[in-house]
Amino acid sequence: ACEGCKVLRGLVLTSDDKSLLVKDSSQKEVRLKLDPSTRMGSFGQPRAATFMEGDRIEAYVKPDGVAWSITVLKPSQAQPGVEGAPGG
Repeated sequence: ACEGCKVLRGLVLTSDDKSLLVKDSSQKEVRLKLDPSTRMGSFGQPRAATFMEGDRIEAYVKPDGVAWSITVLKPSQAQPGVEGAPGG
Protein backbone atom coordinates (compact mmCIF):
# COMPACT_ATOMS: atom_id res chain seq x y z
CA ALA A 1 0.00 0.00 0.00
CA CYS A 2 1.00 3.60 -0.46
CA GLU A 3 1.41 5.25 2.95
CA GLY A 4 0.24 8.85 3.04
CA CYS A 5 -0.46 9.00 -0.69
CA LYS A 6 -2.88 11.36 -2.38
CA VAL A 7 -4.93 10.31 -5.40
CA LEU A 8 -4.65 12.58 -8.41
CA ARG A 9 -6.81 12.21 -11.50
CA GLY A 10 -6.22 14.38 -14.51
CA LEU A 11 -5.21 14.90 -18.10
CA VAL A 12 -1.62 14.42 -19.28
CA LEU A 13 -0.25 17.61 -20.84
CA THR A 14 3.35 16.49 -21.40
CA SER A 15 5.54 13.57 -20.39
CA ASP A 16 9.21 12.64 -20.36
CA ASP A 17 11.38 10.02 -18.67
CA LYS A 18 11.44 11.81 -15.34
CA SER A 19 8.01 13.42 -14.99
CA LEU A 20 4.45 13.92 -16.19
CA LEU A 21 2.71 17.29 -16.30
CA VAL A 22 -0.97 16.73 -15.48
CA LYS A 23 -3.93 19.11 -15.36
CA ASP A 24 -6.19 18.10 -12.48
CA SER A 25 -9.94 18.60 -12.04
CA SER A 26 -9.44 22.10 -10.64
CA GLN A 27 -7.51 23.01 -13.83
CA LYS A 28 -4.27 23.23 -11.85
CA GLU A 29 -1.10 21.91 -13.47
CA VAL A 30 0.74 19.37 -11.33
CA ARG A 31 4.13 17.83 -12.13
CA LEU A 32 4.43 14.19 -11.07
CA LYS A 33 7.98 13.01 -10.53
CA LEU A 34 8.82 9.51 -11.75
CA ASP A 35 11.50 7.24 -10.37
CA PRO A 36 12.49 3.61 -10.99
CA SER A 37 10.01 2.40 -8.35
CA THR A 38 7.00 4.16 -9.96
CA ARG A 39 4.47 1.55 -11.07
CA MET A 40 3.06 2.49 -14.46
CA GLY A 41 0.40 0.60 -16.35
CA SER A 42 -1.20 -2.50 -14.93
CA PHE A 43 0.23 -4.22 -11.89
CA GLY A 44 0.95 -7.31 -13.98
CA GLN A 45 3.20 -5.29 -16.27
CA PRO A 46 4.81 -2.46 -14.32
CA ARG A 47 6.68 0.10 -16.44
CA ALA A 48 4.90 -1.26 -19.54
CA ALA A 49 2.83 1.87 -20.01
CA THR A 50 3.77 5.05 -21.75
CA PHE A 51 1.67 8.15 -21.37
CA MET A 52 0.81 10.55 -24.14
CA GLU A 53 -0.68 14.01 -24.22
CA GLY A 54 -4.43 13.72 -23.74
CA ASP A 55 -4.37 10.52 -21.64
CA ARG A 56 -6.57 10.59 -18.55
CA ILE A 57 -4.66 9.10 -15.65
CA GLU A 58 -5.07 8.22 -12.01
CA ALA A 59 -1.93 8.53 -9.91
CA TYR A 60 -1.10 7.75 -6.32
CA VAL A 61 1.40 10.41 -5.25
CA LYS A 62 3.70 10.06 -2.25
CA PRO A 63 4.17 13.02 0.13
CA ASP A 64 7.53 13.82 -1.56
CA GLY A 65 5.78 14.36 -4.91
CA VAL A 66 7.01 11.14 -6.52
CA ALA A 67 4.31 9.04 -8.17
CA TRP A 68 3.90 5.64 -6.52
CA SER A 69 1.66 4.33 -9.32
CA ILE A 70 0.04 5.69 -12.47
CA THR A 71 -2.68 4.03 -14.52
CA VAL A 72 -4.56 5.22 -17.59
CA LEU A 73 -8.29 5.67 -17.09
CA LYS A 74 -10.39 4.23 -19.87
CA PRO A 75 -12.51 6.85 -21.67
CA SER A 76 -15.66 5.01 -20.61
CA GLN A 77 -14.82 5.28 -16.91
CA ALA A 78 -16.57 8.02 -15.02
CA GLN A 79 -14.41 9.84 -12.51
CA PRO A 80 -16.36 9.88 -9.26
CA GLY A 81 -14.63 11.45 -6.34
CA VAL A 82 -12.51 13.90 -8.30
CA GLU A 83 -12.43 17.05 -6.22
CA GLY A 84 -14.10 19.91 -7.98
CA ALA A 85 -15.47 17.75 -10.76
CA PRO A 86 -19.19 17.68 -11.51
CA GLY A 87 -20.82 14.86 -9.54
CA GLY A 88 -17.69 14.39 -7.47
